[in-house]
Amino acid sequence: MRKQASIGLWIIVIVLASYLSYAAPPTALAQQFDAAATVTALVQTREAIILTLTGTPPAPGSAGTPEPGAPSTVTIKVQGLNVRSGPGTNYGVVSSVNAGQSLTVIGKTDNCGWIHVQDGARELGWISGSTQYVTYTTPCADLP
Repeated sequence: MRKQASIGLWIIVIVLASYLSYAAPPTALAQQFDAAATVTALVQTREAIILTLTGTPPAPGSAGTPEPGAPSTVTIKVQGLNVRSGPGTNYGVVSSVNAGQSLTVIGKTDNCGWIHVQDGARELGWISGSTQYVTYTTPCADLP
């Protein structure tokens, strides 16, 4: 039953992703697409499907459902993303991070134009918050 639910979930996700990519022509509004809101909607859809199929809601923290009170994170999408000493390109580069790394968000500026991150307990600095470079687990508006 769990395998069937998983297959059904992937089919819905693929259909939804296909619809979102072809539903509207690229406009200024479409270019401002909020990926975090889409991820949140997909997680809620997933939870509704699991509840319908099994009669039991998924456990918090399972397969993409954030644990209540869990820190917000971003996953890096590109190799060698610059980490800067402040929120802007006018600040010096202090290190870099690579695709696949997950970092904790501890602050933001400019509606997530720049996000303040740490790796474990070690503060790293500021990275671009563009969805071209990072994937959010929490919508920007809900970040610290």
